[in-house]
Amino acid sequence: RREYYENTGSAVAKLKWAGPSFAGLNGTLIGKEWLYDGMESSNRTPYAYAQSVTVTKNTAKDITLRGSGVISTPLTYSVVTQPTNGTLSGTAPNLTYTPSTDITGTDSFTFTVNNGTSDATPATVSIGIQSAEPVAFTWLNPASGNMSVAGNWTSGSAPVSNGQPYYTLNFTTSGTYTVTHDLNNGFQLNRLNMAGEVTLAGANSLAFAINGFLLPQFNQNSSATVTLDAPLQLDATTTLGGSGAGQVTLNGQLTGSGGLVVDIPGQLWLWNMANTYSGGTVINDGTVVCPSGDGNPTPIFGSGPVTINAGARLSVDRNEFTNSITLGAATITGGNSFPTILSGPVTLTDIFRMDLGSSGKFEISGNICGSGGVESIGTTSWILNGTNTYTGSTTIKAGAIQYDKPVSVAPGRLNIHDGAVADLNYIGTRTIHWLTLGGVDMPAGVYGSLTSSAEKKDSHLAGNGTVTLMPVTGSITNQPASMIAATTATLNAALTGNDAPYTVVAYWNTIDAGTNALAWTNAVSVGSWAVQGRTNISCSVTGLVSNTKYYFTFLATNAIQELWATNILSFVTAPVSANAFLASLEPSAGTLNPAFDFFTTHYTATVNYAVSSVTVTPTAVDAHATIKINGSVVASGMPSSAFALAVGSTNIETTVVSRDQSVTNTYSLVVTRNPSSTNAMLASLVPSAGALNPAFSSDTLNYAMTVPYATPSLTVTPTGMDGYATLTVNGSSMASGEESGAISLNVGSNLVTTVVTAQDGTTVRTYTLTVTRTVPNSDATLASLVPSAGAFIPVFASNHFSYTESVAYTTPSLALTPTASAMGAQITVNGASISSGGTSALIGLAVGTNAINTVVISEDLLTTNTYSVAVVRAASTTLRWDANGATAGFTDGAGAWLNTDKWWDGLTNTNWFDGADALLGNGSAGGAVTLAAPATCNSLTVSNFTGTYTLGSAGNRITINSGMIKNSGSGALTFVSPITLGGAQAWVNNSAGAITTASGT
Repeated sequence: RREYYENTGSAVAKLKWAGPSFAGLNGTLIGKEWLYDGMESSNRTPYAYAQSVTVTKNTAKDITLRGSGVISTPLTYSVVTQPTNGTLSGTAPNLTYTPSTDITGTDSFTFTVNNGTSDATPATVSIGIQSAEPVAFTWLNPASGNMSVAGNWTSGSAPVSNGQPYYTLNFTTSGTYTVTHDLNNGFQLNRLNMAGEVTLAGANSLAFAINGFLLPQFNQNSSATVTLDAPLQLDATTTLGGSGAGQVTLNGQLTGSGGLVVDIPGQLWLWNMANTYSGGTVINDGTVVCPSGDGNPTPIFGSGPVTINAGARLSVDRNEFTNSITLGAATITGGNSFPTILSGPVTLTDIFRMDLGSSGKFEISGNICGSGGVESIGTTSWILNGTNTYTGSTTIKAGAIQYDKPVSVAPGRLNIHDGAVADLNYIGTRTIHWLTLGGVDMPAGVYGSLTSSAEKKDSHLAGNGTVTLMPVTGSITNQPASMIAATTATLNAALTGNDAPYTVVAYWNTIDAGTNALAWTNAVSVGSWAVQGRTNISCSVTGLVSNTKYYFTFLATNAIQELWATNILSFVTAPVSANAFLASLEPSAGTLNPAFDFFTTHYTATVNYAVSSVTVTPTAVDAHATIKINGSVVASGMPSSAFALAVGSTNIETTVVSRDQSVTNTYSLVVTRNPSSTNAMLASLVPSAGALNPAFSSDTLNYAMTVPYATPSLTVTPTGMDGYATLTVNGSSMASGEESGAISLNVGSNLVTTVVTAQDGTTVRTYTLTVTRTVPNSDATLASLVPSAGAFIPVFASNHFSYTESVAYTTPSLALTPTASAMGAQITVNGASISSGGTSALIGLAVGTNAINTVVISEDLLTTNTYSVAVVRAASTTLRWDANGATAGFTDGAGAWLNTDKWWDGLTNTNWFDGADALLGNGSAGGAVTLAAPATCNSLTVSNFTGTYTLGSAGNRITINSGMIKNSGSGALTFVSPITLGGAQAWVNNSAGAITTASGT
């Protein structure tokens, strides 16, 4: 029984064991360090671990999720958010990610783990989808040439004309030479490596592209000068880096939506003043040199923001930058008799240095903000005329800074050295919070030049303006340390004030150094706070020595004041851990018995004869414990060297010594390697066609089966009962459960032999399968031939080969369904192949006789029969009606009268064809045409009558498919039947009489 106690910082956490006592178990808790959070073991916090995975376009990737929880509780995994550019399959934690078709770039999903009590905070799996694995091209000799010439590359082949986002170009051969880029404009690449004095010429651009997680990079790896005349298209943020300090000159225009990161220690000459790239510029190292401008805006850095970090330099020469600029501890230098202007907004994150020497001119007209400051060391004068709110100090060591507005003076510390001047070239005053003149901190008051109206005049100031120095406020007090362990602790303080934001630094040491910052051995910046009242501050420190007394304090500074916490406090770190337990012990083969528990020290595992060696991976609860396996040191979480396994038992001992050397635990593992197997039996034997006779049994060695002539080959799939047995089929080796290659079958008897050799190499069993392939059939007759409409004359018989059939005009096409009398016969209908019992495609029918031929070829290809059908399609019938007069009835298309019946439908008039064209009228004085059932016509024409013509009956609908025309005559036409329009159509009334339709039309 284990009970856990929380370490609150004032006592050492303990493990209480209800059983034999363990000496020295004070310090680190038993169990993995991340498991303990002060709760019972059944209710501890689980953790999900983030990871990054690279996949290739259109290629699936297996991903195993990782998490932690209580050792004795199985974890369950679940996906929280799905990826957006691909799909997941499988069961967590073992998933397969499949990117969407042709997608490249990045993707991600999140997951959590549950330990039976609670869910972990979701972790992210980041996925980079690259176009392909990187492909490199290396220039062969230090000689000039064109990129398109295959012989200029070591591979003997040139890159494709458009390039690829996974290309790397290497010009790493030392020497001086010119490479002409004569491939396509926008040539794609991911890496460009230079190590010679190379000029890359050409008017076509190089397009730097991303490949999965691999952002594009241009590397200068030598001291030689590299010149790029070719334009650069930045399709993604591109890093200019490398190990060499040689100068890089970019003469071509920089375009694209990506940015530029400068990481080279040497000089970068950006020699094009019409760059349009928009992704921004970050200068981390070296010096960026700008060309001489003409005093107008010069988009050297394109349109994006510019960041210049600590140690980097910017050399300017009569340039105007409209970009937003962020300056760390960087340096700006250069200039001439014409000023360089920063007209965009400026953010200071550290003290940046202005070094203009004695001749440079400079002006910042944009507004300056941020927590950083300015240091001016040149002997010339430069100008600040924006609205400046940065809170760091302004130090003028030489020369002068001219302020054109009161708000141009920053509110933080103004520090003017002897010989330097702040020129207050404005009317009015500016409130500041710290003023140092000639190394002396000044008291509160109004300060100005010797000629100003200020109450306190000083030669460090010039101009008519003044600055008003305010008194200081605020305090910081140390609070007791917390979360004290052997090597870590949390330092605390309380900050009070109502001033500008404070930057806080924590100091600690084994001695009390008071307020002397240089005497404190350790320091860390904690952060910045805008304080209104009281704020509690905490800082975690690491690398402490166990069982040692430490002192600590805090320093808070802002533009107004510098505050030390003068109540120095101390704490004592906990003793070194006496933990000598393992958190896990994992053999590379076999399974531990019993399952691992850090209190259990004896285990066994069994492996197959095929496993001739094993490694063991031990993970200590305390990562600083020393682990040895069979006497050799092994790092926690890393596999040991391989241990050879003889048949039988092998003992492997893992010894863990605690960090304080006071406790040793030994875990023994006995690995039993089984003797080689003698099992040479099959578990199954499955042919691709036919059925085994008798049914398969592992003890039965001989089988037979029959397949039709149409089966020219087959395969068999044998599965061994022992996975370590080897198999051959007709002499060809194959894996258990794998389908064999195709085995050709002759007509008659064929032998298929499957040989199984047991793991011991001597036990063999042979399974035989005799396959009989039948002779081909010579029958070329049909068992049936069925039309999709109408009926054959005479009735179909297999031995009769000629038929006729009549269909109405309304049957525009017909299909046939032939069924062969014998298997294997080949059938065509009007030349198109069709399977027996299948229905042919529709065959179009013209008016008149249409020939349809069905050809049957026997399986042995020796007999052919042709079944001929003559299909007669009737001509279209036009119906002519006169319901009142001697000419009552209708005629066919030739004008011959067919009937004197006044009924218009196929129910009462056997000569009626639904769908025909109908013509009514013919000079009558009106009358009625009655429907006994619904009727259909293609078109309806009513002509030359007087009176009223009544058409249809109330209960029967007339369908008109293509339109209606009422020609001359004064008669009115009334539809008694409702009408259905069978398609889009026109109705035309060319007469004086009206047309009336029925309700429901």
